Amino acid sequence: MQVQPGTRRGGRRGRHLPGFPNLFLLSGPNTALGHGGSQFTIIELQMRYVAALVTAMVERDLAVLEVREDVSETYRREVDAAHEQMI
Repeated sequence: MQVQPGTRRGGRRGRHLPGFPNLFLLSGPNTALGHGGSQFTIIELQMRYVAALVTAMVERDLAVLEVREDVSETYRREVDAAHEQMI
């Protein structure tokens, strides 16, 4: 996978990137811990989320799951706005 330098691909909830169907990220964009806690817990919760998505895909006979660009961009803007309010 190659993403052009300077391309803004913020991802949706740190797990999906538009243009990359069926790609599920763990510890993707905007998922780093900024406080005490365990990365193991975060990854375990992300795996549960991915497993639920794959289960839903199988149950609904879906071959492709892809986040829409507009949904990803809206989420990125919300995260960026929240980050501007932080120290």
